[in-house]
Amino acid sequence: MSTPLDRTDLILNNDGSIYHLHLLPEELAPIVFLVSDSDRVSLVSKLFDFIEVCKENREFVTHTGQMGGHRVSAISTGIGTGSVDIVINELDALANINFKSRLPRKQFRQLTIIRLGTTDTLFKEIKPDDLLISQFAIGLDGLANFYSFRPNARERSLQRAVRNFISDKDYEGGVFAAQADNHLLSLLSPIGMQSISLTCPGFYAPQQRELRITLQQPKWFSQLQKFSYRGTRIVNREMETASLYMLSRFYGHAACSVSCVMLNRYTNKMSKDPIMAIENMIEKTLDTFLQGYCSV
Repeated sequence: MSTPLDRTDLILNNDGSIYHLHLLPEELAPIVFLVSDSDRVSLVSKLFDFIEVCKENREFVTHTGQMGGHRVSAISTGIGTGSVDIVINELDALANINFKSRLPRKQFRQLTIIRLGTTDTLFKEIKPDDLLISQFAIGLDGLANFYSFRPNARERSLQRAVRNFISDKDYEGGVFAAQADNHLLSLLSPIGMQSISLTCPGFYAPQQRELRITLQQPKWFSQLQKFSYRGTRIVNREMETASLYMLSRFYGHAACSVSCVMLNRYTNKMSKDPIMAIENMIEKTLDTFLQGYCSV
């Protein structure tokens, strides 16, 4: 690219920071921990050795500091695909675009991105507070349609398998599949069960929650327990991972998603202490990641 990005494409604030995150390039660390809820940023950053940057704009809160000799950032995305689209694009811009020239930097900077989220589960043997690591995620939203994303061989294979599985059922929406970074997946595998996550474009109807209105209940939702891809099942539903994986891999960043089970939709059991469970997930993930990261 030799033409500077337009002001309406790369939008900067008066202080030179990126539009939504309100961050300057030097305020972003190469290791990023993402949470959806802004209140959870402090649950991550309290484990830092020290904090050097605190920024907040709307639902986007950032704490950047040092932990175990590494510079790290904790950032809240807000909920859902649209928020992830904003955050990953702006993180890449911070890392790989010169804001003064509005041109890509000559040296690519890869980010390591770990999502720390919450989820449900569809299987009775998985208990609230258990941890899941998303090997793959299946997106039910249309975000991938707006990017020239080219799935790799395993993503294409899973995508075909899912489409074949739902072809004789009553779901007519599109699907895409995206994969975690293999190195991060291996690094974090000791802390929980690997799963295929179903990324839904909403919390209520898309996840079969019926309040005062009747839902169109796709038959295949009730049959998800039967689906398996190379021995890995669709274990949980959440709202961000597929978009995170798709955009991260498209931009060349390494991403992995860890989720704490808040409730079991099969047994109707819920976590008795969600905050403690989330804090346990954060501590385990950061400790396991940094131990493995330092040994490489």
